[in-house]
Amino acid sequence: MWANSDHANLVQPNDGFKTRLSGPAELTADRIRQYHEVGVGLILAAFLHCEDELPRFGETMIPLVRRERAKARSELWSSNGVLA
Repeated sequence: MWANSDHANLVQPNDGFKTRLSGPAELTADRIRQYHEVGVGLILAAFLHCEDELPRFGETMIPLVRRERAKARSELWSSNGVLA
């Protein structure tokens, strides 16, 4: 993701474009789950209007991400009989 970035990209917010973490909540939650599956353990988020957007993120996105992870584990279990 950062291979073709210059120094300015590394210190400036990219508004979720390079990570593709913008868009409808369900799609963003699925992308966060995909990052988790490949080993990403931390995602730094920035909000334009923090006092409004941060609580909404916690109330909306965190449960969606948890559901996406549970769904992926369930699908993996049902497809091969083994939970990874």
